Amino acid sequence: MDKYIDNILKKSDDMDAMLDELKVFNDLELGTGNYAMERINFEYFLIDAVDELRYDVDAKNINLTIDTRVHAPLMEFDPKKIKRVLNNITFNAIKYGEVRPLNIHFKLEEVQHENKRCLKLCISDNGIGVRDHQLGKLFDQYYRVDPARNQTISGSGLGLSIAKSIIEHHGGCISAKQSELGGLAIVIYLNCEVE
Repeated sequence: MDKYIDNILKKSDDMDAMLDELKVFNDLELGTGNYAMERINFEYFLIDAVDELRYDVDAKNINLTIDTRVHAPLMEFDPKKIKRVLNNITFNAIKYGEVRPLNIHFKLEEVQHENKRCLKLCISDNGIGVRDHQLGKLFDQYYRVDPARNQTISGSGLGLSIAKSIIEHHGGCISAKQSELGGLAIVIYLNCEVE
């Protein structure tokens, strides 16, 4: 009886999370997802966000590391929306990485991208990765790398689509590539304003 109740509770939590993702995605697509832009130090924001994520994944044999090579960049962005991007990418890596210990590395640096001064955030892992021809499809709605293998893994299939929509709303871009750690790397460019 306890086993069935636990299973029902898990399915109910999964359904609740999926409905939340669908609502967010719908709001973003319709342009009704309000953005509360603030001028914030992005480096400090990222350090705090990764520290929060460490608490969420602490007991799961997952290591989060961060490397920042910037000097106090102040930017206009919506901290809640960018935190959702970081959460979606991190929890995707955890769900689909299939490697333990799983190492997820956040690297922030200031670069020139398309003749603009930008912040480049690379979130890479040592998971199983994806094939080259699948990299561009990862941000498509409901796309799964291997639907047969991932049927037991819950999710809406919208996490990276939502991340893409949020980043593009901020005037940035997001892409995926093979990670130097052996898994997948998600690369985000955001226009920055440095004091």
